[in-house]
This record gives sequence, structure tokens and C-alpha cells, in this order.
Amino acid sequence: MKRNKAKPEKPVKLRKRTEELLNKNPAAIKKIPPRDMRNLLEDLQIYQIELENYSNALQKAHENLIESKEQYRSFLANIPVGVFRSTPQGKLIAMNLALIRMLGYESEEEVLKIPPVNLYVDPARRKELMEQLRIKGSLTDFEIKLRHRDGSDIWTAFSIRPVEDDQGNLIYLDGIVRNITEYKQAEEALQKAHDEIERRVEKRTKESEIKTNSLEEVNTALKVLLKKREKDKTEIGNNVLTNVKELIEPYFEKMKKTELDDRQKALLNIIESNLNEITTPFTRKISMKYLDLTPKEIQIANLIRHGNSTGKIAKLMNISPRTVDTHRKNIRKKIGIDKKKANLRSHLSSLY
Repeated sequence: MKRNKAKPEKPVKLRKRTEELLNKNPAAIKKIPPRDMRNLLEDLQIYQIELENYSNALQKAHENLIESKEQYRSFLANIPVGVFRSTPQGKLIAMNLALIRMLGYESEEEVLKIPPVNLYVDPARRKELMEQLRIKGSLTDFEIKLRHRDGSDIWTAFSIRPVEDDQGNLIYLDGIVRNITEYKQAEEALQKAHDEIERRVEKRTKESEIKTNSLEEVNTALKVLLKKREKDKTEIGNNVLTNVKELIEPYFEKMKKTELDDRQKALLNIIESNLNEITTPFTRKISMKYLDLTPKEIQIANLIRHGNSTGKIAKLMNISPRTVDTHRKNIRKKIGIDKKKANLRSHLSSLY
């Protein structure tokens, strides 16, 4: 039997040919020529080597697969977000440790025993999730409240991708769950702070409007009072003037017809003149324009305006002429004509 220098037969064919040969005639193996037997043994040795290599490759692949599974499990266990697979009806099939801890449980078995509807604070919201998934095909950050083991609410954001079979039928939902409770609490706190600021601003605005209205009312009242004051002032002035004209002036005329000496006549004239000043704005004008004039200076200025000389003023006021001159100088200085040649009487008269 001539040895084939090409590739040895495939192990399966080689085995079958050997089995057929032995099954037909076990004794025939003794009739196989030594060369053919050696060739057969060599082929079997090659097959054994290939089988061992194949077995080693399988073992290596198996080890790699186990390592990959462990890495995958480690990845799912340590990822900071929840990962799950569920049926379209919402029943959880698998999940990572982060989701288990997020819900407040210790093991996957505990969570799998819970009816799916009990995991949601508002089951109707889950129906809305499925409707949005049907419309959009996938979801990102769909906000929904889950129920913690202790009964508290957990704000979460779901991102879901549907898994279909070869016929396009929905068989699984693969998703990621993020715990956004702290974010929502911060958002609510911010909204409350904003509402409180708005409330305070509104309150301040109302208070300001009330104060404005109050000020307007006070202003109106003050205007009324001022008008009444002016009216009363005018009325009082008219009454004083009337009383002077009717009750005092007639007696001046009678007194002038009596026998009076010069001094008495002068005093009577001064009284009459001063009384006229009460009924005219002269005294008020001069005292307001020259607020620094003393009462005696105003009295002397009044006598000067009526044409009284220094000597006469000194006699009427029972002071020395030098004192009158001093007052005249002070009056000129205070009304701003001390360095002018203006006539004091004329200037005082112009103030009337």
C-alpha cells in the first residue's frame, strides 16, 4: 500500500475506515502490511495531536468565556446605575445589584417575588411608559416613581430599549434606571424658594400699594387742611380788620378832637400807625425777609418808615438819640444798604 504524501485523512474518515476494516475481519489486521500499519499509526498519532490541540483550544475558550462572564457580572454589580431585563408585562427577569440596593433589598430573589404592580407608586404611570415606548420605539430618561422597601418614594429615570425576536415580536425590555431623588428634592426646594420669593415680592408690592394709597389719602387730607387753614386765615384777617375799623378807629377820631398835648398826640399817632401795621402785611414782610432784625429794630424801622426823626423816635421810645442812630446803622447793615447812599425811609417804604 503506497503512502499518500498529501494531507492525512480527516480524523473522522480515518476512524470510520479503521472501524470498517476491523469489523469485517478482525483477523485481517494481521494481514495488513507493516508499511500500511505504520502509516495508519502515524495518522492516528496525528489525529491524537490534533484532538489534544482542539481540546486545549476548547479549554482555553471555556476559560475565556468564564472570565468574560465574571467580568460582565462584576461590571453589572459595580455599575452605579440599575440595569434590568423584564417582560413586556413588567415582570423582572434579571437585574444588577445596584437596582436591588436602590429598591432597598438584599437579593435578586426578594425582588423577583414582588408583583410588578407593587414596584410602582402610580401604576398608571407605567402604562404611560409603555405607550410612549410604543410610539417612540425607545425611551430616554422617562421619569417615574418606584416604591422603596420601606414604603418611601424613589424618583427614577428610565432608559429602555425593546428586544424583539426574528419575527419582530417584543419579547424583552432591557433598561437602565437612575436614582434622581436628590435631584428632584433639590428641584422642589428650588421651586419652593422661588415661590416664597414670589410671595414676598407680591406681599411687598401690596404693602407698597397700601402705603402709597395711604400717603395719597394723607396728602389729600393735608391739602384739605391747608385749604381750610388758608380760608380760616383769611377769615380771621377779615374779622380783625372789621373789628379794628368798627370798634377801634372811631375812638381814635374822638380822641383826636380832645385836648391833647404834643406828646399825647404823637403817642396816639404811633398807636394808630401800629394798629394799621397789624392789619397790613408790612410787619410780616419785613420780619420774614430780614429774620435777623430784633423786635426793637423792627419797631424803629416802622417809625422811620412813617417819617419820624431820630430825636422824635428817641423821645417816643424813651431812649437816647445815639442809641437810635446805632439801631439805624444796624438796620441799614442787615438789609444790605450800609455801603449805599440809599435813603433808609424810602427803602423801608418799598417793602410795604
